[in-house]
Amino acid sequence: MQKVRHDLDATDRRITAVLLALERGTADPGGVRTPVAERRSRARTLLPLPEDEALIDALVEDSRMTYGELAHRTGRTPRAVRRRLDALVETHGVRLATEVDLALLGVHAEALLWITADPGALEETGQILSRHPQVRFTAATTGSSSLLVAVAATDLSALYVFLTGTVGALPHISGIEVAPILSGVKRTGLVRPASISV
Repeated sequence: MQKVRHDLDATDRRITAVLLALERGTADPGGVRTPVAERRSRARTLLPLPEDEALIDALVEDSRMTYGELAHRTGRTPRAVRRRLDALVETHGVRLATEVDLALLGVHAEALLWITADPGALEETGQILSRHPQVRFTAATTGSSSLLVAVAATDLSALYVFLTGTVGALPHISGIEVAPILSGVKRTGLVRPASISV
């Protein structure tokens, strides 16, 4: 019985150590590294290096480039480019995101709506608005308004119809401030050079 209890205690300590290792992203006391801990450990240490700048610049310019095209632009082999890019993406050294020019989708008017909704209807109002196809983003906020909503419309007339027809029909809204977006300069974390006029 004593041996069984000792084995259970050792197993319990081992499980606790593994859970702590997972939580911290480090090796457990037995020296065993879990796959999750291994990925977390690498994710914390790998950052883009100065020699990655040409690779990242090429991807910003056109993320559809092949490994061969990226190799030509960076002076590396296609295999080296692939390995480095895989490592940077896996460890979150770089984040790949797609930005679509909304004008190509027929969107020529955008606005941020700062909406004040009754507290008891905040969740319902936010859910209704978030399901509308013209709404790109909805969030509960604090301060003088309770919802922030980003809207995209084909033109100012369509934006007006959205405001009067969709938002205006919601019963629990007591106030709204509309801020039209005149020009988008930065989206998905990238500055859009064509949007900046000097």
